[in-house]
Amino acid sequence: SWLGSGDILKIPTRFTTYAASFTVSKLVASVYAGVAWDHAPAGSRRRDSILRNVPLTLALSQAVLGFGPLLTNDNSILIFGLVTSGWATGAMTTLVPILVLEWFGRDRFMRMFSTLMTGSAVVMTFCFNGVMTLDWDVNHLDDDKSWFRYTNTPWRVNVTSADWDDFETHWGGCPHHPACFRASFYVQLAMALGALAVTHRMGAATRGSGGGGTKVIERD
Repeated sequence: SWLGSGDILKIPTRFTTYAASFTVSKLVASVYAGVAWDHAPAGSRRRDSILRNVPLTLALSQAVLGFGPLLTNDNSILIFGLVTSGWATGAMTTLVPILVLEWFGRDRFMRMFSTLMTGSAVVMTFCFNGVMTLDWDVNHLDDDKSWFRYTNTPWRVNVTSADWDDFETHWGGCPHHPACFRASFYVQLAMALGALAVTHRMGAATRGSGGGGTKVIERD
């Protein structure tokens, strides 16, 4: 049978390496961020540094993943990008609920955290559908509006006509398009730099108020 043959379970080594690079880094960062935050005094520069390092690391990862393949074909660039991306993702996973708890307290924690998670899901859905629609209109329609054909647009960087048959030609096929990934890296790089500016201003505001910007939560 197809299950007994074991072919379905065979995964190329490079894929497991890529997955492990992201996952292990994410797990380590999720633990480190929580421990480092607990050991840093409230309103301290150390906490400011922890916050700033998350969008900074994310921006670095997106820059590496977006521009790296244009400069070299060395797989170490991809692994470095995945490691830094996993680190930022793990740290965010831990710090978001910590910040919500400290800022809004236990009584409002579930409401505010649920609002943040719902908002992130809505924004992600909007962005995904927006990118898919843009890719469909730009790359899957010819000048005569015939479907299932790619046009030669700037999105198709480093892709020749010999590669056309290797790409999905339906709505939602953008993830099969290398330039689509590159465009998403650029967008996320810009968003990460914006988040970095916000965290810098948050730290400056907290220090200016004498470290009183963090809400103290009374424990039962």
